[in-house]
Amino acid sequence: MNQSPVSPRSPTDLVPKGNLINKDMSAFIPQQDDNVPLKAMDTQLKEMDKDYEVMLMERIESKKQLEAKFQDIQRKIQANRDFSAAEIKRVQDTLKAFRSRFEINLKDLKDEFELKVKLMRDYNRQEFKNADNRLDRLENSIH
Repeated sequence: MNQSPVSPRSPTDLVPKGNLINKDMSAFIPQQDDNVPLKAMDTQLKEMDKDYEVMLMERIESKKQLEAKFQDIQRKIQANRDFSAAEIKRVQDTLKAFRSRFEINLKDLKDEFELKVKLMRDYNRQEFKNADNRLDRLENSIH
């Protein structure tokens, strides 16, 4: 098994975290500056960071817009419910008034019709009595 010369750190290590040996890396700085793929990657990371910030802000704005839209729709639904309840009450009151008026008119028509029938019945009975009396007189005059 191949072990690396540096052992993994454990909580019992007494060496403080950091550089074990100070190294002078200044000789490699010009080579690092010339590292084009690393510069491109750094540029891409910066662009990705900017894009992430833009997307995050757009997400927050989108959430705000959706919340506002939700609140607006919820207000419209509540207004519709309130309007429907008011219309139901208005229609019920109108029907109640119509029913009351209709029942009064129906009662008046019934009373008028019953009076006409009673008058016609009384007239017919009187006419039958008159015809019966006339028939009796005619029979008496014949005998």
